[in-house]
Amino acid sequence: MTAPAGLGARPHLEGLSVATRTDVAAGDIAGYRQVVRSLLFRPAADGASPVHGFVLSHPAFNALIERLFPGNTSLVHLQQELTVHRGIQAGDTIRTFAEVTSLRSEPQGARVTIACSQTDDGGGPVTDLKATVLLKGYLQGEDFGANAQQASPVRALPGADPVEFEVTPTQSFINAYALASGDHNPIHTSPAAARDAGFPGPIAHGMSSLAVGCEIAADRLGSGRISTVRSLGARFSLPILPGEPLVFSFRPTALADTFVFGCTTPRGPAIKAGWMRISDAAEPRP
Repeated sequence: MTAPAGLGARPHLEGLSVATRTDVAAGDIAGYRQVVRSLLFRPAADGASPVHGFVLSHPAFNALIERLFPGNTSLVHLQQELTVHRGIQAGDTIRTFAEVTSLRSEPQGARVTIACSQTDDGGGPVTDLKATVLLKGYLQGEDFGANAQQASPVRALPGADPVEFEVTPTQSFINAYALASGDHNPIHTSPAAARDAGFPGPIAHGMSSLAVGCEIAADRLGSGRISTVRSLGARFSLPILPGEPLVFSFRPTALADTFVFGCTTPRGPAIKAGWMRISDAAEPRP
């Protein structure tokens, strides 16, 4: 991954932005899906995960967080939305533009929303993303912007039978995901860092659960092709501990191509207000 192309020079947080340029290798795409699908005990077919756009947004995302709170590692991912315009391919050059769009002060710190838009080298849209995070201990800056959407825009059909699947992430899986995704936040791999952040121990990456959910949805609801997963949104409501089972559940809605989904641990729901659009329509090519 390349270094950030530049930081926004505005004196206030509103409008703070970063741009990055990343060349995509086939091994990166395959390696990421191989790790994610290791919990499903089946190898990945060709194609990039919808979540790979988030992976490629890390340089811009992390540069913004560092600008907001230099040296801080106490970050909790609260919510994520993404829309795939076309699948990422080996040989692509992906340009990411990330911008802070809102900040809300809370007793523990600040709730910050970052919007990312990704294009290919020709300017064609690839992925749009919106992440909301809690920066623990961040007490600077004035509130601005609108809160991100907090609930699913659709509801399950009454009485609809769910499609369910259970997986159990281990610490080995979490460590492998950190390497494959480039997300090295120590709360996922260091017991001391996790305890300092208020957790009983290392926790799984929230995006790893979304990536696994995409694979399950593609297998069970989308003809086995990962490219059928076109957009999604979810709230992370409970940290996932290694060794505990996760039950993913998908239910149909009145919209033919949209499902509500969740992920539950024995301690309660880890993902709430989840929704996912799955379409077999032909994907536009670059």
